[in-house]
Amino acid sequence: MKKWLPVFMAVALTMAMVIPAMAEPNLSVTGEYTLQGMTSDGVASQNSRAATTDDNDKRSYFYQRMRVQPQIKASDNVSANLRFDFAEGIWGQDQNFSAYRADYGSGQDIQVDRAYVDINSISWLRVRAGLQFIPAGQTQVYRDNQPALQFNIKTGMPLSVRLAWVKAMEGIGTGNGLEDEEDNTKDMDRYLVDLGYKADVFSVNLFGVMQTDGGTGDTNGDGAIDDFEEEPWVVGLRFKGDFGALGIHGELAQFGGDTGQEDNAGNGIDYTGTQFNVNGMYTISDALKVGIDLIYSSAQGDDEKKMQSLGNPFASYDIRLGGAMGWDTQTYGRANGFLYSGTGGPLPGDVFDPFNTGAGAMTAGLGAMYTPLSWLSVIGQFHYMVAADDELKDPNGADIIGEFEKGYNILLAAVFQIAPKTDVRLTYQRVDASFMDDLDPDASSLYGAHLRVRF
Repeated sequence: MKKWLPVFMAVALTMAMVIPAMAEPNLSVTGEYTLQGMTSDGVASQNSRAATTDDNDKRSYFYQRMRVQPQIKASDNVSANLRFDFAEGIWGQDQNFSAYRADYGSGQDIQVDRAYVDINSISWLRVRAGLQFIPAGQTQVYRDNQPALQFNIKTGMPLSVRLAWVKAMEGIGTGNGLEDEEDNTKDMDRYLVDLGYKADVFSVNLFGVMQTDGGTGDTNGDGAIDDFEEEPWVVGLRFKGDFGALGIHGELAQFGGDTGQEDNAGNGIDYTGTQFNVNGMYTISDALKVGIDLIYSSAQGDDEKKMQSLGNPFASYDIRLGGAMGWDTQTYGRANGFLYSGTGGPLPGDVFDPFNTGAGAMTAGLGAMYTPLSWLSVIGQFHYMVAADDELKDPNGADIIGEFEKGYNILLAAVFQIAPKTDVRLTYQRVDASFMDDLDPDASSLYGAHLRVRF
């Protein structure tokens, strides 16, 4: 009988925990499993702006991610929120099986994305504290996933006020406790102000983000200070309107600030970037939607470095994947499998600076979604891009070799609902780009078959 006593105790303890939870459900768990089979050709060579695409630039692999999001309620308006990614990686590459356990990525088999509390019990204030997602605008120019304090001030009017303080880097460590006094270990913080107004058919948000950085140091070990205070900023205006069958949304943003770098003549290098995008989506019928994108993104000038985004994004508002049309969750599902096809995946700089050469872009795009059956949707989009300026110089006045000149991005997808909350997607993406100085690599292609199960 003694050997059964631990079993009885375990069952009793489990029932003691489960029955109260069933009586008052304060724990909810959501998430999804994603499996992506990918085959690519020429992505890495094109991203490196090679003269020709190497025949050996072909990759085929399976990628998976298990995402779990628990929420634990302390009361109706107070909760603890978590998000974990389990066993994310490439099949056969990111597993190290042994006699003891399956080790994903040298012990990184669990990734903690979110860990914060949400307190919404105060009549005029909502507070979120901890490791969390901090967005602004359409989340193209700024999105963070960092430890932060986020405050929503309830005005009782159509006007909303949101403030955030983000801890991007903390200087203290395990040394003598005086690291905050050292130049190379001072803190880096970001601050957000977001003012919003919402009417019946439209909403606008005016936001600003700035980074403060007290740290300087010697990055290459030669005794000279070459790492100065990096303090970029961005201000933006987001607009969204719903006019019956026509929806319009877009954003205007301006970057600025100090890169913390100097050229050989001692001149400071500044951050720069003006970008604008607008999307119009027209619902022709329940089965058919068509959209258009118009986009402008400026190029960098002398003693300037172009910016497209600020923060530690952890993801992005990918127009290349259908983000502006609202279809990125239907194409790749915001999972990361496509990134392993080459550095940054196809079109790594998105449509704002397609290959991150500082040339910017002027872009026009068309898209359509057709849903002939309840279990089938077909998506197609096309973007054509031309550099805003393809004759650039580096901060020391030398010509930059291989700036982006022009190109296009095609993305096709078919989405099959095979069971409740379960779908299979087939995707094809092609990028064909040319660069200055007679660099014209072959087009890149990426084929995908995706399984997604939500729970």
